[in-house]
Amino acid sequence: LKRQSDQQGFFSYVYTYDSEGKLIEYSYNRDENELPGKREFILKKRFIILSETYQYNQLTKQQIKRTVINDIGKPYKEEMFISNEHDNLIEINHRYIISGKGGSKNYSYDDHARILKISEPNKVAEISTVFDYDEVGNLLNEKNLVDGEVMTTKEFLYDSNMMLTAQ
Repeated sequence: LKRQSDQQGFFSYVYTYDSEGKLIEYSYNRDENELPGKREFILKKRFIILSETYQYNQLTKQQIKRTVINDIGKPYKEEMFISNEHDNLIEINHRYIISGKGGSKNYSYDDHARILKISEPNKVAEISTVFDYDEVGNLLNEKNLVDGEVMTTKEFLYDSNMMLTAQ
């Protein structure tokens, strides 16, 4: 459960997982607070705005197909998760059932199995995120690129004990 507030009130994201840690249900909700302010919250009523459920099919040791089902019980998207021989996710392909449109994300790792790059090739531009680490493996920065040009950078700062202090 993740709850936040905006000008219209409170909203929440609720995630439900199975015993293997796979996401099986998700909902976006508007929540009514029983208390008058925004500092404390006691749920009075929840209004589900959007919900999805997920079904999984293990095709091979390294391929899992996930079907996304909308809030009226209809499958609308299929996703294929592909891992390498070390169980690192290397590719996600998705396809919308009705339109047939889809896309993919590719993941690459360094020799220490740390994520180096996530790329989303499409017809308009190559969108990617790259990650840089220091010599002991701390994440230093995360850069979002479009066609190789840096759009945003998030930096991570550590104290003398190697504890994250800011991002």
